[in-house]
Amino acid sequence: YKNKNAYGNLLTSSVLYTLSFADDQIMVVQELKDLKYMTTKLINEYKKWDLKINLAKTEFMFIGGP
Repeated sequence: YKNKNAYGNLLTSSVLYTLSFADDQIMVVQELKDLKYMTTKLINEYKKWDLKINLAKTEFMFIGGP
């Protein structure tokens, strides 16, 4: 199922975009272009608060795919 109206994954009647725990955040997307968009948005929001993403600790995991 592709949710054409939003980023993330459809879970029953809700769409899961991100999961957060302490200082960790997981972004849930269906396509690489969505990951790039959401990462850019996240970086811009962090800049507002003078926060930075530690790229040395950043990981990507792809599950499924074509």
